Amino acid sequence: MKRFALPAVLVLASALFALVLAEMALRVVGFSAPIWHQPDAQLGWKLRPGIAAWFTKEGRAFVRTNAQGARDRDHALHKPEDVYRIAVLGDMLELGTFSADAHEALGRDAARSTDVLIGIGELARPGDGAGNEIAVHATVDDPELDRGIDATPTTPEQFAAYIKRENDKWVKIIKAVGIKPE
Repeated sequence: MKRFALPAVLVLASALFALVLAEMALRVVGFSAPIWHQPDAQLGWKLRPGIAAWFTKEGRAFVRTNAQGARDRDHALHKPEDVYRIAVLGDMLELGTFSADAHEALGRDAARSTDVLIGIGELARPGDGAGNEIAVHATVDDPELDRGIDATPTTPEQFAAYIKRENDKWVKIIKAVGIKPE
């Protein structure tokens, strides 16, 4: 028994050392193979929270997820009294065309945690009856859609001047009302 103990320990130690060297070599060359998704009861799959890695399957992009698994900064789930939240949700095609339950669940969650929920698109409809939902039943290419949006050809300089005017206008309004970023 003793004659097998020392060789077994040496084999295990050598294997562990080889794995550590291989890991270090992969990190030096920049290889990364994180597990991006985890199972979700409502959506089927969702991004894992707290990932920070390079996504290389379709090009190369650095991806960081927050504590909720979204590609966004961390947000407090509890809404302070002095905060006014507005959420705008589109058709959310990434949830799949046949996932009405996932669309409704996400809409209900958004309606509960916002002051105003705006749903835009063919599938838009009021959520849970909280009274804060606005549904716009149309698509962008709908010829009867008239929401006060006019596409006007401009030069880059005209567009930059327009953005500056709008920015100046909204900065004054935001300061006057006292809106603070979360």
